[in-house]
Amino acid sequence: MAIVGGVHGNERTGVEVVRRWQQKDFARYFPGLKCHYFLANPRAIAANRRYIDQDLNRCFRRQDRKNPYLMGYEQLRARHLAHQISLAGIEFIVDLHTTTAAMGTTLILNCPHPLLLNLAAHLSAQDEEIRVLQYAQQKDLPYIRGLCELGLTIELGPVPQGVYDKAAIAKTQRTLARILAYLQASASGNVPSADNCTVYQQIETVDYPRDEQGKIVAEIAPHIRDYEAIKPGTPLFYHRRGSITPYQGVSTVYPVFIGEAAYVEKGIAMALTQRKTIVI
Repeated sequence: MAIVGGVHGNERTGVEVVRRWQQKDFARYFPGLKCHYFLANPRAIAANRRYIDQDLNRCFRRQDRKNPYLMGYEQLRARHLAHQISLAGIEFIVDLHTTTAAMGTTLILNCPHPLLLNLAAHLSAQDEEIRVLQYAQQKDLPYIRGLCELGLTIELGPVPQGVYDKAAIAKTQRTLARILAYLQASASGNVPSADNCTVYQQIETVDYPRDEQGKIVAEIAPHIRDYEAIKPGTPLFYHRRGSITPYQGVSTVYPVFIGEAAYVEKGIAMALTQRKTIVI
């Protein structure tokens, strides 16, 4: 399996966890697993920046990796990492991230593979803070976790960009250790299957209200919080001139990545999800 940190160079938690686990060989406590460690974006890590040329975690689509005209630093890194992961025969990827949003500990996955859902159900039963965010399944994902079928992201927040946060490092290490313990036990047939898993399925993203020049003209309403229900008509944004932009959907949704600092450039103020229980 692969343990990946530093896909975004200013998310120092994942960088520190990978370094500690590699230096102290924490994987020795899980002898049934062969762990490979990757610091994905060395130049961005050295510069304490999210990326050098573009977001590395949007560069892993197969069609992009095969395009010889895409020669930015992160595009070259994506090819290199994909090659290394393929050579190592990696079957499971854990990608370590932090967010400025107050999302607690979130497991992000795309593939609804029973092993991933059982793992997610097991961890969320162990720790009520852990939630499971599911993106749409795609054949060709732009994320590093999509380089193999069994891939997930640990996303922890709120954590400021560019800092070492001891609590975040400890939580990430604890969650990572639980994942490895589960995988080792599962390989030995010592883990019962869960009946179901509660997930938050992303359905859309919402941008900030902007003026004709693209400048943000409203703030996220303070009562909007990660994973807390938004009903139709609930104010989403308060404009600086006193008006309100409400949620105009027809069903209850649950927001995530609220106010994520790195997503402003992507035109995202928050993502909206539906909460569902999936039978495994």
